[in-house]
Amino acid sequence: MGISGQNQYLLAHRLAAFKKLLIDALLWAALGAFIIAGFRNSAKIEPYSAISLRFGELISSQAAYNARLYSISNGATFWPTFWREGSAKFTTGTGEANAPYIAISGDAALVWPTTYICGSSSGATDGAGCSISSGLAWRLFGSNDVVGMSLKVDGEERVVRGVFDFGGELALVSYAVEGFGQSWAGAELFGGPSSPLRADAASFAISSGLGSPGSILIGGSVVFFAKAMASLPLLILGGYAAALVYNMVSKMASLAKSVCAIGFLIVFAMWLPSFLEILPPWMVPTKWSDFSFWSGLWQGAKDGLVEYLGMAPAHKDVQVRLLVLNQTLLSLAASLLALSCCFRWGARRKELLGAGIQKIVSDNRGDSWLALY
Repeated sequence: MGISGQNQYLLAHRLAAFKKLLIDALLWAALGAFIIAGFRNSAKIEPYSAISLRFGELISSQAAYNARLYSISNGATFWPTFWREGSAKFTTGTGEANAPYIAISGDAALVWPTTYICGSSSGATDGAGCSISSGLAWRLFGSNDVVGMSLKVDGEERVVRGVFDFGGELALVSYAVEGFGQSWAGAELFGGPSSPLRADAASFAISSGLGSPGSILIGGSVVFFAKAMASLPLLILGGYAAALVYNMVSKMASLAKSVCAIGFLIVFAMWLPSFLEILPPWMVPTKWSDFSFWSGLWQGAKDGLVEYLGMAPAHKDVQVRLLVLNQTLLSLAASLLALSCCFRWGARRKELLGAGIQKIVSDNRGDSWLALY
């Protein structure tokens, strides 16, 4: 090959190398962006960690009051926040709207976790306040700066305590904890054991006089699913890195293999307790030799998913399901990108070991950093 032909060959190789480098850089950048977006989305799901009880029949105000007395007198660790959904006519001096609302007796943040643009949610003892979404605020007042202003909910006067970030029209109407005259469709449980089980929530509902709930949603399990999905692409990258390390160690001498194996076992033993702590308690067996646990685990997870998807969705459920759907799509996209990055990196390694690339490296010492591409 002449000098001119060799230069053309090298130029073509460099252009091809830069093209591969650019594609790989874009893939890794996209992977990083999707991983960050996934963890940010999982952080939005984390506030929905309460245990939610749904009842087939409405809970009377007396039953709700008795349940709270039970929590106090029996030292129960759960404290219930009651709620129901409805629609009402909202009127002000400047506008009116028919909009959905959530009546709440207790901690509004358990029922509708959100960010407030101004003001805050009504307190648990506030029987005259409400908070409204930014969409409803603009519809009724033409502004978000409406804290302290009055409005009527089906003719009942309320004071706006806060405006929360939500483009739709929605109001959170508070009722005092000790108030009567209201009925409730569900309850959010705060507190309880550090890792409450479904049986704990069911036991509290029955013992406190609320009755057996029709559905029980363990919010912590949804949060765990979101975090696990966000971590999936990192697990793929970690698995590929572990395979590379294993391949490298397998070529070492026997003594070096033994040292690496001992080091791995030490690291694994240190990491395992931390990993088990982040798992929901229903995923950790009391005895690892109990093989029936694993079949029961699968059946329980299946039944819980069927119950969750079959449950009539409340406004808060719609929000969570949209976030979970977004989490699934982000994690799947990130996982595909992670697999693609691993595949391309493996292909680069094979090229590096090829005779043609080795020749280019030896002929072009100054361009050795391109050998990977």
